[in-house]
Amino acid sequence: MISGLEGAILGAIQGLTEFLPISSSGHLVLAQQLFGMKDSPLAYDVLLHLATLLATILILRKQVLELVSATFRLPKFFRNLVRDRTAAVQQDPQAWVVLLILVSTIVTGAIGVGFHDYFEKQFSILDDLWWQFAFTGIVLFLSRRRGDPSSPQNIKTETRATLLDAVWIGLAQGVAIVPAISRSGTTIACALLLGFDRRFAGEYSFLVSLPAIAGAVLLESRKVDSLGVPVAGAVAGFILSFVLGAVTLKLLLGWIRGGKLIGFAYYCWAMAIFSLALVWSR
Repeated sequence: MISGLEGAILGAIQGLTEFLPISSSGHLVLAQQLFGMKDSPLAYDVLLHLATLLATILILRKQVLELVSATFRLPKFFRNLVRDRTAAVQQDPQAWVVLLILVSTIVTGAIGVGFHDYFEKQFSILDDLWWQFAFTGIVLFLSRRRGDPSSPQNIKTETRATLLDAVWIGLAQGVAIVPAISRSGTTIACALLLGFDRRFAGEYSFLVSLPAIAGAVLLESRKVDSLGVPVAGAVAGFILSFVLGAVTLKLLLGWIRGGKLIGFAYYCWAMAIFSLALVWSR
């Protein structure tokens, strides 16, 4: 059991860091170590991830509704794809994105299941956070000049992305299950390095997170026996996670389109130094 105040603090951290490319899990692990908190109860983790899942759906509701509608067109799309290939993608780009997301999700799911025990152990190892933060900073730095909208002939939008691109992004998302490797940072950087334009890179990164997070919430919720947080603290944490998550996601999508991710690379490197110093001080 953690206190109501601790629950609210963890909710605020989750909301502020879930979408920014700086790793929410890494920050939660650090916060628990710094403030001497007990590990956040599984049920509460599920609740906070549900809050940010709903925030994603709210901010990207137009795209989500389009993809849900396109899902029902998949049988027809597959027939057209076999017959017409590129023409089918041009005619129904939303259905193509649904297929890309399915491929990415399958790859991520395979990694998550195959390395479940390793990933679970990483959430209790403070010593490894520094290189994970550093890795996130490196991939963000490498992607800083990609996806430039001034060169439209060299970038990929919905209709130019490939199934191989979806595999690479699924791999990036799978690697980011490690706590201090940012899921959003790694998938956005991967998309940019693959040649996605900035708008599509940002939107795809968060759309592809929906089935992954929803699946994790469903799987983990089966293990829940009690919330582990006072009701008032849980409500406050949920609201903070949802509201702050929605605000930061909206801001981040604008920053991605403006090519303003380099500051997050420097922040991740600072967190890597801080994490390493914390290990040494022990």
